[in-house]
Amino acid sequence: MADLLLIRKTLLEVIKEYSSGGDGVFQQRPILHEVVDRLKSQITLDRDAECSILTTWGDLFHERYLSWGCDIYNPDPPFIHLTEKGKNSFENLSRDPANPSGCSPRPRRDSRRLHRIRKKRENELC
Repeated sequence: MADLLLIRKTLLEVIKEYSSGGDGVFQQRPILHEVVDRLKSQITLDRDAECSILTTWGDLFHERYLSWGCDIYNPDPPFIHLTEKGKNSFENLSRDPANPSGCSPRPRRDSRRLHRIRKKRENELC
């Protein structure tokens, strides 16, 4: 089975790079070919891996990061564009929630622990 996190990470990196290159390069085929070129030294690119790449690619459309078309005159594949959700997500790839290793944890407060600390301090002051 292919490394899905590596595939997703590579796809996101390529999309981020290609999205700023204009409509001519922000198309399905050049993006997928670049992903394959980058992955071929890291994973075995058999049919299962290719299907994993295509599935991950499709997931980005289902998750509404990407949508078809580049303008009203080119609304169909192979042209794509980043949705607002996609633009916001691609600003900071390390916050990708589907990538646990790249998703920086948000600071969490343990309210019970803080409450005990405050109570202890109050008791010490009295």
